Amino acid sequence: ALIFCALSFSAQKKWTLQECVQYAAQNNLQVKQNVLSKKIQEKNLEASKKNKLPGVSATLNNNASFGQGQDVFGNSQRNDNFNNSANVGANVLVYNNKRLDKQIRKDQFEVEASQYDIEKTQNDISLQIAQQYLNILLNREVEKINNSAYENAKKQYERAKITTNVGT
Repeated sequence: ALIFCALSFSAQKKWTLQECVQYAAQNNLQVKQNVLSKKIQEKNLEASKKNKLPGVSATLNNNASFGQGQDVFGNSQRNDNFNNSANVGANVLVYNNKRLDKQIRKDQFEVEASQYDIEKTQNDISLQIAQQYLNILLNREVEKINNSAYENAKKQYERAKITTNVGT
């Protein structure tokens, strides 16, 4: 059996300079990496803030052993042992010379710096795209000038050819 498939292709959409810049700023790998770095810094800040909270830990152990043994006289005895233990602990920070506050401020500055890195990268991308766009426009104008110069040279050649044939 043959299957016929009809595909329709439409002309590609022409992008504006603004669309190019927006697409590049959103999909650039360096920008994405900087966004992830900022998220990591935000998580570090959350962890630093939570270091001030008291810590609590608890453990619970259960051990059981079953068996049978013989004493010195040859009597069999059953040895069943059950052991349970429970532990609860807590820690509270009393004094640390404001190290946690300084760590929180440091992490806040790192989050802010990460945001500036994202903006700087996006601005650099915008500048690169604008520069390439201007280079394209410049090259188009240079091409027009070269074509015009070629046409002028061609006309001068034709004129010189006619005047030479006429004898002047």
